[in-house]
Amino acid sequence: SVPEYHGTRAGDLSDVLLHTAGFYSRAGCVAPWISYLAVMGTRPVGICSFKSRPVNGQVEIAYYTFPQFEGRGAATEMASRLIEIATSEPTLTVAAQTMPERNTSHRILEKLGFEAIGTIEHPEDGVVPEWQLMRRAGA
Repeated sequence: SVPEYHGTRAGDLSDVLLHTAGFYSRAGCVAPWISYLAVMGTRPVGICSFKSRPVNGQVEIAYYTFPQFEGRGAATEMASRLIEIATSEPTLTVAAQTMPERNTSHRILEKLGFEAIGTIEHPEDGVVPEWQLMRRAGA
């Protein structure tokens, strides 16, 4: 059995943190375009990230909820916080990518005002939908 840290399996937390550190060591990172550990109370429940600093006026978000905390609104809150950071620069386009099959991420992005705008070729996942945050009138 894997030990738990305040309800989060240590394997989940350490695996995600190691993956994130490896990603940023290759891609580089500049605040605020980094990863954030999401907590509820004292419990780590997931991680949300900018995949890089903005490039050509666009920044991509990603988020992951540890399985035992799914269905509690953590992913929606994480994505919302990343959007809040990104939209502090009003000229930026906020984007996301998801797996092709309809899933929770699709519903979260739709709820937050994203629309699927097409597909792109992802180096690891093949052809995936690309989403873009649509600006609301007056926003």
